[in-house]
Amino acid sequence: MNYIFYFSGTGNSYYIAKRVASSLKNTEIRAINCYNDKEEVKVNGDTIGIVFPVYYGDAPNVVNEFYKKLKIDN
Repeated sequence: MNYIFYFSGTGNSYYIAKRVASSLKNTEIRAINCYNDKEEVKVNGDTIGIVFPVYYGDAPNVVNEFYKKLKIDN
């Protein structure tokens, strides 16, 4: 299974996440906002991507916080 996590303020990053997922077989997209209340996010996948807009040359805080919680199991 492949996973694309996304954060989108205006919908543009969501659109890109859907396009990327459609080009990969067996790929699921998930909104990063759904994990705000989680202490840890465990993922086991062949391909894991994160799509987000860049704000002032950096990732949005919600994406940085999500990345800190992300635990990838192989």
